[in-house]
Amino acid sequence: MKPQTIKQILCCLTLGGYTARVVEGRLETEGPQPLAGPLPASIKARSWELVAFLNEYCGGAWPPAPGSPLRPAVGREPAELEHKRFARRYVEGRLRVLGRIRLGLLQQILRDAGGEPSYALPAAQSLGCAVKRLPEFENREFVFAPREWAESAVVKAERGAA
Repeated sequence: MKPQTIKQILCCLTLGGYTARVVEGRLETEGPQPLAGPLPASIKARSWELVAFLNEYCGGAWPPAPGSPLRPAVGREPAELEHKRFARRYVEGRLRVLGRIRLGLLQQILRDAGGEPSYALPAAQSLGCAVKRLPEFENREFVFAPREWAESAVVKAERGAA
């Protein structure tokens, strides 16, 4: 019999409504019904891998314990993710209108709009924007919208004029 992967085992535990934890180096499970008999050979063959995975990434438990790498502290990650999404939408909106903007100014107006200024540059980079220093502006960094945005704006303007 081919051993199941860690992912397959964890999916089975989750679907069955079971939890697992590592106690003194061995795996203990709890669920809606006691597991009858010994663990199947396919799980036994991978039990040491499963124990190592749970200890390293899940705080020794399944579902992952709070604060473990697979389950960040409750309330922290979703808020941070929402701030990053807001920054991305905000940066995209400004650059679609302006075409380019000084990075420092972008960070200031993002902060004024309630965003996190440090997310401005990663948001711009994730959108495919170029960041260049311009000698004519004391080598300050400017963020440029992708060319495709400018080209699509020209096409829209031509359609509107026709």
